[in-house]
Amino acid sequence: MEHQIILRPIRDIIRKNGTNDFPLYEIIEHFKGNSKSIVFTNDDIDEYLLKLQYGKSETLSTLMLLYPSLDFNNKFHVDHMYPKSKFKKRMLKSKGVSDEKIDKYMELVNNIGNLQLLAAIPNIEKQDKDFDEWFNETCYDENYKNHYRAIHYLPDIEYSYDNFLSFVEQRQELMKRKLEEILSVSIAPSINVSLNEQIDSDLYENNVDEYGVVRTVEDNSDKIIGEIVIHNVFGEGIIKSYTDKYITVSFADGDKTFNYPDAFKKYLKAKSPDFQRKLVEGIALI
Repeated sequence: MEHQIILRPIRDIIRKNGTNDFPLYEIIEHFKGNSKSIVFTNDDIDEYLLKLQYGKSETLSTLMLLYPSLDFNNKFHVDHMYPKSKFKKRMLKSKGVSDEKIDKYMELVNNIGNLQLLAAIPNIEKQDKDFDEWFNETCYDENYKNHYRAIHYLPDIEYSYDNFLSFVEQRQELMKRKLEEILSVSIAPSINVSLNEQIDSDLYENNVDEYGVVRTVEDNSDKIIGEIVIHNVFGEGIIKSYTDKYITVSFADGDKTFNYPDAFKKYLKAKSPDFQRKLVEGIALI
């Protein structure tokens, strides 16, 4: 499958990059002049990446995309968050899982939605502890819990066995948002990639940067990226990126992604009164 051919070199580039910023342009340069496409559609994400299973090399490649801040010169394990050893019919019944749900539980335990990258020693220490027990022991205060949730794309719910199906579904959605941010990159035709939306050829000449990344005429990133916002829990942060649905803010304890415009109705506000006014008027983001 073409996705497998694409993911392997991407994984190698990320590993060589170490702890530097995500190597987007190195990946683009690698594929220049290549007949392969590095643009994944939403269907690719839903029907392929989010259905990847434990033990596949493509699963490791995709997890590496989702953990760009890790130093892959160190050893990391692909860990089952909910321990696989507990997903046997007898044990699931003892946890209160109903008969009609057991097959679905066993089907999803190896899904990427239940997998994380964990350093070798913590993974060995974790062993087959129930995830809620391990999480509460490891993340000893609310700030640490929030930080861990953000890094590992965890929904803010109880990690009980009763919630397992909801956990996987919500985590897949959080992973999807990040994968859309990373992989939904429109590249100029010099590397033979079809765009998600049809863009007239004359638009390329005026809206392609030195790496071949296309920006549409409606690109208003200069109006918002770099603006300071205030979150009622995480404090001040700087807007790092946005789409028409999501906004990513860099806080002291890491990047966090929020729904747009809902976040500005509930717990985000601009530090600048002028920018806040534009947000309220609905003209800062398109």
